[in-house]
Amino acid sequence: MTTTKLNKAFLYARVSVEERGRQKDTIPAQLDRLQQFCDANGLEVCGTFIDDGISAKDIKNRKDFSRMLERLDEVDVVLFTRLDRFSRNMQDAGNLLALFERHQCAFRAVDRHWFLWYNSMN
Repeated sequence: MTTTKLNKAFLYARVSVEERGRQKDTIPAQLDRLQQFCDANGLEVCGTFIDDGISAKDIKNRKDFSRMLERLDEVDVVLFTRLDRFSRNMQDAGNLLALFERHQCAFRAVDRHWFLWYNSMN
């Protein structure tokens, strides 16, 4: 089995209105952890996408997330801090998994070591 090296990444940070008071979950704190991960793993950051004060319940309301999804062909991986930054809705999560697979783009929750890399990428 050959392994495709991940070189290019998008960073995605999101905080809901309810989470704004938590220091660990601030947008700058998330972006700092994501950048540290990229630096430690030799990833080139090709874009940063932020939805501040937006719930993960509905993708339609997440404008920067939607913009990022339109550009998945530009990168190898999308990074976020925790899986709940990605989706909290099972139907949306299933649709997103299919979209990422079509674009052969991996995604990773860096704080939880959760990683999805499609077999078609190997």
